[in-house]
Amino acid sequence: MKRILLIGAAIAAGSLCFSAEEEPSRSADGLKVLMIGNSFSISCTRQLPQVAKANGHKLDLASLYIGGCSLERHWNNVVAASTNATFKPYRFDRFVDGRRVVEKGAANIPDALVMDKWDVVTVQQCSHKSW
Repeated sequence: MKRILLIGAAIAAGSLCFSAEEEPSRSADGLKVLMIGNSFSISCTRQLPQVAKANGHKLDLASLYIGGCSLERHWNNVVAASTNATFKPYRFDRFVDGRRVVEKGAANIPDALVMDKWDVVTVQQCSHKSW
């Protein structure tokens, strides 16, 4: 199961690359991406929104993260949230068209998944378990 999730995350991350030959389909609101991860995933929030905007692309980039979070912990957090709606262990940040619209919010995975219609959802494994 971990290999499938890791492969899926790598494929989804690759779809963030914009090219004139093969652009991902997206709505008029732009590409909507939800990243579920750790400190590595939030590194995308520093420059990717500006890169997309500078190249004429609309990008709605949301990030749920816990530093050092493993796939197992992500799953355990989904299970915990299914029985406790107030369980919101993730920091939530969102950038729309290069502008931060939510900073240091709190969320859980089930709520974030239904918050919007995401074009891409990535899940990231912590580096010390990535092998």
